[in-house]
Amino acid sequence: MSSLWLGVRVGFGEIATHKFRSGLSMLGIIIGVAAVIGAVSIGEGMRDSVLSQLGEVGAADQMNIRGEPRWVKKDGEWRRNAIPQQLTWADARALDLGRAENRVLAVLPEVTGSVPARVGRVRRAVTFSGLRAGGTTAKQWTIRAGRDLVALDAGEQVALLGAKVARDFFPGVPERQVLGRELTLGGNRFVVIGLLEAQGSNLFQDLDDVVVVPIETAQKRLAVTADLSRIVIQLRDPHDAPEVERWVRTILAANHDGGENFRVDREEAILERISNVALLINATLGGIAGISLLVGGIGIMNIMLASVTERTREIGIRKAIGATSSDVLAQFLMESATVTVVGGVLGVTFGMGLGRGLARAMTLFLSEPVAAKFSPLVLLLAVLFSGAVGLFFGIMPARRAASMDPIESLRTE
Repeated sequence: MSSLWLGVRVGFGEIATHKFRSGLSMLGIIIGVAAVIGAVSIGEGMRDSVLSQLGEVGAADQMNIRGEPRWVKKDGEWRRNAIPQQLTWADARALDLGRAENRVLAVLPEVTGSVPARVGRVRRAVTFSGLRAGGTTAKQWTIRAGRDLVALDAGEQVALLGAKVARDFFPGVPERQVLGRELTLGGNRFVVIGLLEAQGSNLFQDLDDVVVVPIETAQKRLAVTADLSRIVIQLRDPHDAPEVERWVRTILAANHDGGENFRVDREEAILERISNVALLINATLGGIAGISLLVGGIGIMNIMLASVTERTREIGIRKAIGATSSDVLAQFLMESATVTVVGGVLGVTFGMGLGRGLARAMTLFLSEPVAAKFSPLVLLLAVLFSGAVGLFFGIMPARRAASMDPIESLRTE
């Protein structure tokens, strides 16, 4: 034990005596650990941000059904779909009637798209969402002013405005005075009947930059199609998703002569894929940063070999007064580990600063809050791994020192 503590003390003494040399030897360790901490903290922070945004809109309880894609996989090969089948009102009615043995809370058909909008001199494209009465409630959207869509609005040119749309097209106008105003969408005049509460953004879109209209009006006036863009299934329990998905595919296959190429996206599965991708990215970045640790370890080994050569006489004196080869081996191993642990602690410190700096930069760039997330376990493992690198790469110099003959060592000037 005395050899271990002696090694630690001598290690700190070497760092203090040879600051420049010790700094160069620790540089690879510092860069590697800082890169690992910075990358993992940002990866975990973005993962939590994405999952929380999806969770806020009830994503874990939803299932999205879309029509056939333009490209389908048949007989193991991707081929262009000549006549892609799309969702229809018949599909929505069939799903609504079945309700999958009470596993489904709501079936929400939707028509979406983008159209040019205009109010006076303000013009730009907006996203529209065609819903039927009760659709905003199913989507957990709150009406801030005015009223929601009702059954009598079917086919009428009325609209609910998201918070951003209301600000952009009616700047400075009090909320109550926006109600009853007209907004031109795709050349059609719509009367504003309600304003939506601000919701922010999720992974896929700005939820405040949307105009909600009756679904029948969206089909006839805006999208000009009889098809549905998607059907959202709201589940009573997310654990029922596999059974509901099988039921959905059975209904759609029956309605479309056996066609089974409809996309059924379970939001819970999307969350799992996001988590897996984040884990893969963190592992990849950690592997790349590990190269810096390897380079740093080689630098530590070279420095320790030089230190053994410089301290040959010291080693001879220690052995002459009773130190065993095991004592010398332990001393030099602990010196090497001390240098790398100090480098690991500095790397953790710089890595936390790097993570916070990257989080601020991404927040400004993405206009979305991203916070670096630091796990105490990851920080501790980074420091311990640094020490392990020192022990591993310190073995050769330590064995060389331990194997020296004390008489030959004392003759060295």
